[in-house]
Amino acid sequence: MIKGLPFGIDVGAVYSQVPNTNIKYFGGEVKYALMKGSAVTPAVALRGTYTQLLGVHQLDFKTYGAEATISKGLGFGVKLTPYAGVGVTWFQSKPTGFASDSVSSGGLGLDKENSTHPKAYAGARFTIVLLAITGEVELNDVTPVYSLKAGLAF
Repeated sequence: MIKGLPFGIDVGAVYSQVPNTNIKYFGGEVKYALMKGSAVTPAVALRGTYTQLLGVHQLDFKTYGAEATISKGLGFGVKLTPYAGVGVTWFQSKPTGFASDSVSSGGLGLDKENSTHPKAYAGARFTIVLLAITGEVELNDVTPVYSLKAGLAF
């Protein structure tokens, strides 16, 4: 869910749960439009994100992200919006309880992990009436990610 606010600010929230488990996560985002975009100019924005894993008692897992994006809407009625962005994601993982106990005391001996991962992505959203189809390619330091999504846009 994303809500537009005055002064070029958007806030968003996400919550999800894995069926038949206690595993869930929540998160949020704040986006600030440096340029709102017009018929001639692109939209440029800065975005910050946060997520937190819940329901896995042996692991405290969080992510933080920052990115800059650019997009340009083309057309009326049937709309094509190409976009691109660059950013970084920080992962923070801390085992708790049995998982973090030393191996000599019967635990798994896992350590706290912090990692930083840069990324760049590009894609396009095609919208006709209420149907939106988005294709995206993300390049990061682990593996390329390809996605194709369809949804309702209103």
